[in-house]
Amino acid sequence: MAWTAPRTWVTSEVVTAAHLNAHVRDNLLETAPAKATTNGGIFVATGANAIAERVRGFTAGDGNYVGTGSSDDTYLSLDSGSWGSGATVSVAVTTGTSALVIYGANLLRQAGAEQETTLSYRIAGDTTVSASDVWAVRMYVDDVTNMRSASRVNLHTGLTAGANTFFLQAKSSDISNARLIRPYLFVLPI
Repeated sequence: MAWTAPRTWVTSEVVTAAHLNAHVRDNLLETAPAKATTNGGIFVATGANAIAERVRGFTAGDGNYVGTGSSDDTYLSLDSGSWGSGATVSVAVTTGTSALVIYGANLLRQAGAEQETTLSYRIAGDTTVSASDVWAVRMYVDDVTNMRSASRVNLHTGLTAGANTFFLQAKSSDISNARLIRPYLFVLPI
């Protein structure tokens, strides 16, 4: 169904069921309240006189992510590779061509060593994009401070509209001393 430009009524015109169905009922079915299916959804314009509901996604790691390997300059998913524990920090959403991505974590200093870790995300699904330093957040803990928190907000454009999954990933100059605590990922499709 599509939006129909409302009819301009004239005096003494006979109103038919077809008129009311097309210009009242069918147009009301194209409004946000009629299309809403999910609590917390937002609506975006997908074209002239057309809207679609977008539902945000959020996930947070509930464990400590401790590096178990040696130095690594490659982004790794927090649940695989040289990173140690926890469930995947990922969000599956239906996007348009853009999404607002908010992510972060706490970095805990291990064994008295200075530590630097970079947190980014990759995308899989209708869009495939590798984790990148371009939208990464860097966390640094010196030999005095015990923990640092860092987060980033990124408007990711150029997506292929459809089903896309965002995965939080990290890399560290010394994975054996890196511990990420409570990483989180929030995606608001636009």
